[in-house]
Amino acid sequence: MSIEELARRAAADTAEAVALEADVDAALVSFHARRRRHASARVLGVLVALAAAAAVAFLLIAPPTPSSTPPSVTRGGWCGSDPAVRCLPGSVVEVDAATPYSFEVPPSFWPSLMVVKDGSTVEAYQRQSGVKAGVTVLQDVRPVGAGDRLAGAEEMATWVASRRFLDTSAAKPVVVGGLLGWQVDVALRPWRAGAPHPSCNVVQGSCRPLLEQDAGATAWQTGPWQGMVSRYTFLDSDAGPVVIWSWAFRGDWKALAVNDELVASVELGAG
Repeated sequence: MSIEELARRAAADTAEAVALEADVDAALVSFHARRRRHASARVLGVLVALAAAAAVAFLLIAPPTPSSTPPSVTRGGWCGSDPAVRCLPGSVVEVDAATPYSFEVPPSFWPSLMVVKDGSTVEAYQRQSGVKAGVTVLQDVRPVGAGDRLAGAEEMATWVASRRFLDTSAAKPVVVGGLLGWQVDVALRPWRAGAPHPSCNVVQGSCRPLLEQDAGATAWQTGPWQGMVSRYTFLDSDAGPVVIWSWAFRGDWKALAVNDELVASVELGAG
């Protein structure tokens, strides 16, 4: 099935899709609030509440604009205050994680980032009005239900492309930051009305778990949502695959293409 056909399917106007679109804003707020609470689970309850409120505020108000002289050596700055990120002059961000890396924040993105779990998840959001799209970089992940046996980028991309609940392109080789990686485009297939289906961390029933990270006694799951189009890029590193998840709601392939500039700027080994 071609990407154009995938787009038409993902963007089809059905009664379910209309209901989903009305729920997207609330679901996104819930999603990121829960991520903040999850990341703060070991601190006092008041700090958990503050973290959740910060995540909600990030989605409801515009993030701060870059300062005229962003710091070149201190942690945090124009891209956020998390100690896992370093905001360099211009638009370059370095991330300290299991596999350190850097990327550039294009003008089409808000400069402020969401950082979770010591840099194992970093998320950037497009700033276009009416567009809900962004890029999430994930580390320490494994395919849901496959354990740790899929250790390579090509294996993981091929596994994603074989999921029966997805419409996908074939896994193809790409070069990102001078490294060979593997990429696959996906859209979640519609399910029958009323049919039971899994959800991602009980956040919203429109999410289908695909990848997961350890989070204490549980696992934090991520995956495509109904009406979302995604482009997964997998890169090999000594610490395990790095996943660059480019996503856009409402079947917006044009917005997904805007994400490509940030994805192409990712370089492993920085920091």
